[in-house]
Amino acid sequence: TGKDAGAPERVPMCGVPYHSVSGYLDRLTEKGYKIAIVEQTEDPALAKGLVSRDVVRIITPGTVTEGGTLDEKDNNYLVAVSLDKDRYLLSYCDLSTGENYCTNLPFSEDILISEILKLKTKEIVLGDEFNQNVFAILKNLVPITFSLENNTVLPGYLKGLAEGLDNAEEKNVARLINYIIRTQKKTLVHMQKVSKYDSSSFMKIDLSSRRNLELIETLRFQNRKNTLFSVLDRCTTAMGSRFLKKQLIFPLIEREKIEKRYDIIEKLKKHFLEAADLKKALESVYDLERIVGKIAYESANPRDMLQLTKSLGVVPKLKDLLQKIKIGDYFDLQGDLADYQNLFNMINQAIAPDAPFSAKDGGVIKEGYSEELDGLRNINMESKDYLLALELRERERTGIKNLKVGYNRVFGYYIEVSKGNNSLVKEEYGYIRKQTLSNSERFITQELKEKEASILRAEEKALALEYELFTKIREEAKKYSHVLQKLAKTLAELDMMVAFHIIANENNYVRPQISEDQSIEIKNSRHPVLEKYTDTFIP
Repeated sequence: TGKDAGAPERVPMCGVPYHSVSGYLDRLTEKGYKIAIVEQTEDPALAKGLVSRDVVRIITPGTVTEGGTLDEKDNNYLVAVSLDKDRYLLSYCDLSTGENYCTNLPFSEDILISEILKLKTKEIVLGDEFNQNVFAILKNLVPITFSLENNTVLPGYLKGLAEGLDNAEEKNVARLINYIIRTQKKTLVHMQKVSKYDSSSFMKIDLSSRRNLELIETLRFQNRKNTLFSVLDRCTTAMGSRFLKKQLIFPLIEREKIEKRYDIIEKLKKHFLEAADLKKALESVYDLERIVGKIAYESANPRDMLQLTKSLGVVPKLKDLLQKIKIGDYFDLQGDLADYQNLFNMINQAIAPDAPFSAKDGGVIKEGYSEELDGLRNINMESKDYLLALELRERERTGIKNLKVGYNRVFGYYIEVSKGNNSLVKEEYGYIRKQTLSNSERFITQELKEKEASILRAEEKALALEYELFTKIREEAKKYSHVLQKLAKTLAELDMMVAFHIIANENNYVRPQISEDQSIEIKNSRHPVLEKYTDTFIP
């Protein structure tokens, strides 16, 4: 296709239908492309001449927040790397969840590459000064996109993200954040404070060992099947699965933290009936982390908001169960309970339980929530009664028993008469021919034309008002972003611990005794993966 642009030749154009664009975006980002999304920035009905358009977002492999390429059990980390004297600075975040991390690494290319491969990132942000030859080996191992960003000053409203970081670390975080702002053109209200960690606080597993152990994915097929993750992932929620994966990537070595988890599993085992109720309640919890991300991005739809209320609705029950099991102090749901209830009430009072996927299709807002909207809907209901009455009246007036009053988006409202009865249409009826079909004729009258304008105005106003009310509710929900993210983290870890309890019970796992002794002696051992997927195994 092409478009005339005042030049001798037509300007070639290409595009895809808006409703199916997601699949094309997935394919392009998977291949490492960046896609600029251009939208109209003014109402076509009010525009003079060409409608103004602008780039509203640039989607890159590391900034995908929804779609087919975003695995619900995987984080999509965007990474920024800088060199500061004798150390590498590594910052990374998941835009779909708001998680934000940073760490420092020794001046070693092998350690840097190993750490990046842990994260399975698809995009790395660098400054002009960084020598990309460092990543020569990485480029041969995995497909990865490299992007440039030289702005290393955090916007004022995001200064709090880097609290506690030194100057060099803050600059690297700023590089990452400014790249996101430049490409996404959004205020990042859902971004969490940077969580700084020391890589030495976790078990060191070199790249070769990690690949051969097949903790997360198999060496041969690069999928999750027949891995330790596949055995342990009995999580109910996507958040729980992602949390579990982080624990396998960064295994704990601090005895106190490990023993605390064992204590929780012991208590779940002791209160097995309540533990079963916990798992059942978690089945009503949706992916809160990514719903919050969608709300921040203003892409959350009515179904997302309903999923949020369903998730919040089970929090009181979860709290009570945790208290009975005596682990309520570890999984604290009491502190923000009032906020959860306020948000639940706000959405529950407004959004219809059978709301459609799109906020622009109508049927989103409950009856009784807005007096103005109810008034416009009443006009539409009265219009349906009018059209039915008109059909009966015209049948009686014309004697045409199969006369119909109908509507379609192209021609609007019409009176339809079959070909066989076309001769019965008289001039005094005031019928104006509108469309000829193979089996019928469609007409309009002055009365119907005027009523059509009134009906469509009311429908248009109702749809516009519903969308406006929905966006206001979604905007209000943004204020609860950090409260919801805190809840999401708590429920994700709880989900993982319930899964551990179930696995331990099913497989007769016993609590290990942790020893500080450096020696190792293996007797009567079991391999958690092999015993699940093979009948016999000879080491």
